[in-house]
Amino acid sequence: LAELNTLSHLSTLEVQIPDAKSAPEGFFQKLQKLERYKICIGKEWERFGNYQYSRTLKLRLNTSIDDLNHGIKKLVERTQDLELDELKGGKIALKELTDEESLSHLQNLHIQNGLDIESVVNDKNEFPRLQSLTLQGLPQLVSFCSQDKIDAPSLTQLELPLFGEKISFPSLEKLHLSSLNVTREIEEETQATMTLSLFPQLKSLELKDLQHLSGFCSNSQNKVIEFPFMKSMTIYNCPKLEGFICRYTREGNRRISSQGDLFDNKVAFPSLEEMSICYLRKMKMIWRNPLPPNSFPKLQQLRVEGCDKLLTIFPSNTLTTFQRLHRLTVNTCGSLQQVFEIMHEEKETALLATAQLRELHIGGLP
Repeated sequence: LAELNTLSHLSTLEVQIPDAKSAPEGFFQKLQKLERYKICIGKEWERFGNYQYSRTLKLRLNTSIDDLNHGIKKLVERTQDLELDELKGGKIALKELTDEESLSHLQNLHIQNGLDIESVVNDKNEFPRLQSLTLQGLPQLVSFCSQDKIDAPSLTQLELPLFGEKISFPSLEKLHLSSLNVTREIEEETQATMTLSLFPQLKSLELKDLQHLSGFCSNSQNKVIEFPFMKSMTIYNCPKLEGFICRYTREGNRRISSQGDLFDNKVAFPSLEEMSICYLRKMKMIWRNPLPPNSFPKLQQLRVEGCDKLLTIFPSNTLTTFQRLHRLTVNTCGSLQQVFEIMHEEKETALLATAQLRELHIGGLP
């Protein structure tokens, strides 16, 4: 590493540094002039596999951002692709990087295995270029912005929204949430239209191992909410999920859910091509009958697995919607009675629904 300090015209660097403390004094300060870099700090990082970004920084330091070398902090501010693993000792992941200029270059943010992290930033912020966000293995995470907790002190950890009004992701295309202890992503009193303003460009959504999740967002209005660019969706092991958009009515201070299916007739995905639904123990129906116009017309691949209460996958009135479906996988749904519900007078409709079906994988059914 000391030899790198002598390369005064160096513009590109790819390096793995097992221990940041072994770097010579001033080493990270001198890296500020790099135009392109891929730097891994910490042990046991896999080799770089993603060359989509010109400035990548991966940190596994067993410490918090607050304790980082000043030169590393400056690298973080210039980084496009940032991955943080096993941060310890701090409750706010990016505590010292909360002004908009510090995060303006960030395009991919991946935070995982932070046992102490309760929030990602501590104040209002916009991530203007962020395209991909992954939060994984953060059991104490309360809210993306710590200020939300301060503004709503009466709410418990499971009642706080993960994303509130203080955060904006105008360019976000991929959102992956896994092994978090949150109950919902949007405040229950906030209309679901806020979800579209928060994630207007969302193309890929993965919700995995969220034990308390009741809905991606909540809404009491009777309006169709459309996710125009969503192409891929995975929902895996969310046992308390009531519906993608959790509909409810109020009786006094009580919120009463009016949900029985995953997608009701007030939500539309005109561009969705791939969907995987696994281990949703409370789900009785996937979609409401009938579906709204322009919902799921491009769905090509569907996987359904481990949904114990599901009786039918495609109700009769939805068959004409899925004419582009070419791959279907159904496994271990213990109560399933029908894959396609076909009435006697609807045989021609059923032929249309299965006309493009090329692959059918079925197993573990009654």
